[in-house]
Parts: sequence; C-alpha cells; structure tokens
Amino acid sequence: MMMAFRRVETFVVQRHLGFIDRELTEGFERSALSALRAKGVRQWWDASKGAFSNVFSAWVDEKIASNLPRPIHAGLGLGVSKNEVENGAA
Repeated sequence: MMMAFRRVETFVVQRHLGFIDRELTEGFERSALSALRAKGVRQWWDASKGAFSNVFSAWVDEKIASNLPRPIHAGLGLGVSKNEVENGAA
C-alpha cells in the first residue's frame, strides 16, 4: 500500500507544482482514493500518513472529508456486505 500511495503522491505533488495536468492523473488518483473506502486501507492511511508530504496528506484528507469515489477494486473490502458497499460504509 505504501508504494501505491507513494506513486500517487508523486503525481499530486507534480500537479501542485504545475508540472502535470490533472487529466493525465485523474484515473490513477480515482483508483487510489476508491481504495480508501476499505476499512483496512483507511486504518492504514490514518497510521501511515505522517510518512508522506504535507501537501499530499492534506490532499488525501480533503478527499476523505469530501466524497470518495465508489469502490472499484474487487479485492478490497472482502467480508463487507453489499449493503455497506452500496451505502459507502465500507
């Protein structure tokens, strides 16, 4: 998980600095953010965000506080009911 989010951090920081357009990274970002709907990934983020830049940590926390994308990774959230996924509780 660390390396996946480290890659997203690289894109977010590059975009923050004006080196890359959002259109080029939005699918990758959506994929990483949708993973945060899984309870385990959210717990990992809460415990690990101090290892990332302030720019990236603030970006992720802002996305969590707003509306995360629907889950798109079939392997995450196993053991979670369909109702929890549909209602965004997973």
